[in-house]
Amino acid sequence: FSSRRRHTRLLTQSRGLGDVYKRQGLGRVYSAQGKLEESEDVLRYAVNLEPGYWGTHLALGNFYVNFGRPAEAIDPYTRVTELNPGYAMGFSNLGAAYYYSGDVANAEKAYLRSIAIDPTEFALSNLGTMYYNTGRFEPAAEMFTQAIGITPHDFRLWGRLAFAKRFLPGLEGEAQDAFKTAIQLAEDSLGVNPNDAKAIAYIAAYYANVGETDKADTKIERAIRMAPDDPHIYYFAAHVQIVRGDLSEAMDYLERSLALGYALEAITNDPVFAELRSSDRFQALAK
Repeated sequence: FSSRRRHTRLLTQSRGLGDVYKRQGLGRVYSAQGKLEESEDVLRYAVNLEPGYWGTHLALGNFYVNFGRPAEAIDPYTRVTELNPGYAMGFSNLGAAYYYSGDVANAEKAYLRSIAIDPTEFALSNLGTMYYNTGRFEPAAEMFTQAIGITPHDFRLWGRLAFAKRFLPGLEGEAQDAFKTAIQLAEDSLGVNPNDAKAIAYIAAYYANVGETDKADTKIERAIRMAPDDPHIYYFAAHVQIVRGDLSEAMDYLERSLALGYALEAITNDPVFAELRSSDRFQALAK
């Protein structure tokens, strides 16, 4: 009898989760169609349908983050960590929600918890990026160095390390070396996939920082032609113009990047754009 009852319970749970998966799929379809209210309603229904299943809370949190509502993602992501405390990505997601909501202290705690569970290069890089954007360049460099130890051929990690060291007194030479390593690895990556516009934009910023501005200009112009609607491309184009000293052109690119959907916090917090922050245009952008 007990075995039969247990089997019945498992079947009921399976059917319930099957309905949950359907609702989550429908929520993604609505999101892709721009029907955000319908998507949120469906995802909330899925949470209420199986409140003890962490995946429903994850989907709802992801929805909020993806559509610029990180503060609202904190509660569902917290439930994910409560229901599945061994899931490192759950704490990393929670850290991102806290960070983009302006709560750096709780973001750091969540990121460190994620790293304690599983010190992936992704989690280390996330924490490093938070340190970098809050002006803590030494711990940022340490996080990126640890991430590189796990994934040594990722040019993005080398680039992040270079940017962090760029702001540390006495480490300008190490920053230049890291930029050059990032360039070499990125060029190797383009040998495999020459149509990766975002990688080309990364390389443009790296070339600018090692003084090869002609190559930087060529790369960023090519990236813009290849992906004229990608906000990341214009973000790195602004990096190139900052190095060149053309602040007005940098603002043009930042405004374009934001209009295409780039995260406002990533622009306003990036130390590379510090000298723009006092300008009227940047203040308007931040609002």
